[in-house]
Amino acid sequence: MPDIPLPTPVVLPPQSATAPTPAGGSQASNTPTNMPINTPLPPESSPAQVPLPPASVGALSSLSSNSVPKIGTPLPTPLPQSGAPMPGAPIPTGAPNAPGSPTPPGVPVPTSSTVRPGGTPVTSKATPQFAKPKNPVLKFLPWIVGMVVVLGLLAFLFTRFFGGSSTPSETQKGTGTAPAPVGGGTPGQAITLEYWGLWEPAEVFEEVFKEFEKDNPGVQVRYTKQSHRDYRERLQTAISSGNGPDLFRFHASWTPMLKEELAAMPSSVYTTTEFQDVFYPVAYKQLQSEGQLFGVPLMYDGLALFYNKKMFETAGIQPPKTWVELRNAAKALTLSSGSTIERGGVALGSAKNVDHFSDIVAFLLLQNGADLKKPNSQETKDAISFYTNFVTVDKVWSDTLPSSTIAFSRGDVAMIFAPSWRAHEILALNPDLSFATTTLPKLSTEQISWANYWAEGVSSKGKNKQAAWNLLKYLSSAEVQQKLYSTQSKTRSFGELYSRKDLADSLANAPYVEAFLQDAPYAQGWYLSSNTFDKGIDDQMIKYYEDAITASMQGKQLEQVLETLGLGTTQILRQYNATGSN
Repeated sequence: MPDIPLPTPVVLPPQSATAPTPAGGSQASNTPTNMPINTPLPPESSPAQVPLPPASVGALSSLSSNSVPKIGTPLPTPLPQSGAPMPGAPIPTGAPNAPGSPTPPGVPVPTSSTVRPGGTPVTSKATPQFAKPKNPVLKFLPWIVGMVVVLGLLAFLFTRFFGGSSTPSETQKGTGTAPAPVGGGTPGQAITLEYWGLWEPAEVFEEVFKEFEKDNPGVQVRYTKQSHRDYRERLQTAISSGNGPDLFRFHASWTPMLKEELAAMPSSVYTTTEFQDVFYPVAYKQLQSEGQLFGVPLMYDGLALFYNKKMFETAGIQPPKTWVELRNAAKALTLSSGSTIERGGVALGSAKNVDHFSDIVAFLLLQNGADLKKPNSQETKDAISFYTNFVTVDKVWSDTLPSSTIAFSRGDVAMIFAPSWRAHEILALNPDLSFATTTLPKLSTEQISWANYWAEGVSSKGKNKQAAWNLLKYLSSAEVQQKLYSTQSKTRSFGELYSRKDLADSLANAPYVEAFLQDAPYAQGWYLSSNTFDKGIDDQMIKYYEDAITASMQGKQLEQVLETLGLGTTQILRQYNATGSN
């Protein structure tokens, strides 16, 4: 979880039908009203019934109008309820193996042998009986035996002075030379794997590293938690200079940026088929290039809808499953005083104070069928209009409110979109807040969600590649992921979400995280991932979308805005050699 400093917790008033006026709530909104949406809102007593648009070009255009359908508009086919098994859900593997269980798949086990003292062979105690010679030729037997002894002595002297392996007694003298490591490296020499991490402290890995080192004599792991500030630049500089780590954490969207620094995964770790069977589809799509894999995910994260349970219960509203239901719920839960919004219905519509706005916009674009590489399109126009209408038309959110995470913690907004790690921040700000998460709203029967997660890679210039890949194979096993999750959960509400499909059902009823794993099989990712702090492909792309949304809210023609956005997108993709990437 990004270690962003948390703001000072505030004393919260009890939740009620009317939320407290937020900081800056008396400011007048500068939101323009001359938006190209002129359809008036229907009277509350007779809400318009608008059928859910099909999953086709411009599907969001019909939802961008000012006509808000009534809550409960059904989808063409029923959606699975929360907690119900997903189509094709994997069979759970159960609890972690008990102590003494076999070593996880892919981890070599050192062999041992017992050497007899002195290395002498076992011989029979019976004394052989020789018959008396009956043939005169046997009189030469002593000469033959003597020659054999001489030849044996010469062979021993040659081996002793010109080569050969050491005897057990020499090994026991304590020369300080370790046995050849099972995990790879130079025979007869101990190695240390340098591992750069980001969000997790070293204590989390202590137990699993000890087990790996025990099973791999001669291999040690040295883990360093890095700061996220300038991490991507420091990583690339260190690797290019030959002083970088053997393995490291990187964001899945960085794969094209780190093309020179990432080593290709050998098939002995995961074949293409094995990788696709174990991990979610988005991992294969983002961590491979030209058929070669370049990383292993040890965790998963994305977006889910966070909602205030007390507000929904008071209003008698169920968590929304579609965008139609979400718009209606947001309007019903918004509290205003004149032109000032005192409590927002949902934190959407602005790029200024909506945390993870880029992830949300990317998710909308994908749902609406937009090509993210070519954003100058009608699909992109409809998606951006739909997004900004939550401020300019529906007026369920305002840039005068605090940032969405803070506002949700205070009870100043009923719903937000956020990754799982934000739950830890919200609980730290307001431990008494009653909230839950649910899956992302659907636009049609096609399920599309959003992923934003980190992976582990091996340095292309590292000297211990095989040992590093063996460690990642070990860490990504089901048994070790469960151990890491359990250790992480001792210091916070839950650990990093499992990256393996076969472990999803073990968190089926876990608070806060179930919704993320329900959406994971349908997730997609791109270069609009928030909080990567890369100063590269993600941050630069996000800046273009921030400018586009701000310009749209200021009344600029979307055609001009999208033309600039399209040129910027093409430039960034070329700069980071991502034009052919997924």
